[in-house]
Amino acid sequence: MRGGLRAGAVLVAGIILSSCTLTPLDSSPKVVAPSKVPFGLLSPQPLPQPPAPAKDSERAIWLLDAAGTPSPVTRRLALDGLLANVVESLIVGPSGAEGAAGYSTDVASNVNFTSVTLSNHLVVIAMGTDLAIPGANSTVAAAQLVLTLTSIAGVNRVQIVENGQPVKFLLPNGTSRSIMVAKDFASLTASN
Repeated sequence: MRGGLRAGAVLVAGIILSSCTLTPLDSSPKVVAPSKVPFGLLSPQPLPQPPAPAKDSERAIWLLDAAGTPSPVTRRLALDGLLANVVESLIVGPSGAEGAAGYSTDVASNVNFTSVTLSNHLVVIAMGTDLAIPGANSTVAAAQLVLTLTSIAGVNRVQIVENGQPVKFLLPNGTSRSIMVAKDFASLTASN
């Protein structure tokens, strides 16, 4: 009998709960007054858009100022293939406006590089058979390459390889080495 009472109580509770639904008496659509629309739904704001990824960036390219001192100029370069773009930009030399302002370069325009790679903060520039950096000015040309590349975040050292062999450059302090850092050329820069 207790089971029958329990079943009856559940049935009565179900009937009571089903009669407590929130169904309006008139279920046809109604116009809601604008003042009663919550949260500004009448004039929704567009979702914020993430910023577009940058396709280029301003980078320092080290040219020679009118006094022949390595000095940075700013250029906008594509981020895709940035290392190669930076080296190519340096090889191209001064723009018309930069040339008119007295800038020049000791990096020959016919430098033939085959690849630029980055590993463990070391950029390796692989050259073909024609290094094309004049011997007397090779220290300054190396300074331009090293200062330009080490101005990129994550690059600390630079090595130039010709036909698979590291090339040693004479540094301003009279020593020579194949892996160079910006500090090696500090005595040449205008900020020194």
